[in-house]
Amino acid sequence: MNTQITSIVNDFVGKLDAIVRQQVRAELEDITAKLGTPNGVAAPVRKPPAQATVQQAKPGKRAQIKRTPALVRARVLQGKYLGALRSAVGNRRAKAKGIAKQDGVAAALKFLKAA
Repeated sequence: MNTQITSIVNDFVGKLDAIVRQQVRAELEDITAKLGTPNGVAAPVRKPPAQATVQQAKPGKRAQIKRTPALVRARVLQGKYLGALRSAVGNRRAKAKGIAKQDGVAAALKFLKAA
């Protein structure tokens, strides 16, 4: 009796699968026909090229980013933070990363130096 039920269920699932596949195929054909793409293959969408935010470099040279005093201070602060973070371990390190993400690198550096 158990094999009869299994056979009936398998037969039902097979028929249901065939019906669903047929409906999905018909819907996909309708959609591709509405889009007007040949063979149902859409052309890739291409983004326009991004504009450079830095000065264009000569071939073989690296583009220069204008260094401002604020950028220099930020990089020095970032370096101090990374140096202090390197010596931190465990929960203290994780907490410092969370502070840096939420309140900024300066607050995290202050936290790390407080130990």
